[in-house]
Amino acid sequence: WIEPLLSNDIIPIDRRHQFITDVFWNLADIERISMALSRDLTARQDKHSVIPCIGDILLEHVKGFEPFVIYGAHQIIGKHKFELEKKRNAKLLQFAQTLERQPESRRLELNGYLTKPTSRLGRYNLLLTTIHHLTPKDHQDYETIPKVIDMITEFMVQLNKQVGLSDNAFHLELISSRIIVNKGSFVSASQRPLTNKPTTDML
Repeated sequence: WIEPLLSNDIIPIDRRHQFITDVFWNLADIERISMALSRDLTARQDKHSVIPCIGDILLEHVKGFEPFVIYGAHQIIGKHKFELEKKRNAKLLQFAQTLERQPESRRLELNGYLTKPTSRLGRYNLLLTTIHHLTPKDHQDYETIPKVIDMITEFMVQLNKQVGLSDNAFHLELISSRIIVNKGSFVSASQRPLTNKPTTDML
């Protein structure tokens, strides 16, 4: 998605980079974190026919999961920017529809992919809870995995809080954008008299 949007004339050049920033935000940070975790887990797997433990690796990486919170807090804004641009930009709409039909998209719209990072934390905990239930009590991961789960849970609490704050702020901004400031008074757009004259001309 990002490379074609950067290199092709789909979004006007004067707002292209801002659009990509608004929609994808710090997704590159999440990719970096996820790749580093995957790389270390794979390296351990390559060294052992049976993986001895994973808790130590998870503890090292999970403490850097703050970007998931940052991303989730911005997600509602990114989704709004994308949907708004699709409505007013036929090139983006065509590009999105074409890309979403390709096999590698798995019939998912972009918004389907953009929501995955925020659900990843919960999926980690579900998986780790199952692993912990199957771990012998005398294994080192039996003590380590609950610590990882607690750390992820704390990030989830932060995420839910920030998402709530962002959601409230976003909808308040939408409401305020429909309000007309009229000599110190606020008049809802839906309450304006049915006239073509500006409200200020009626006082």
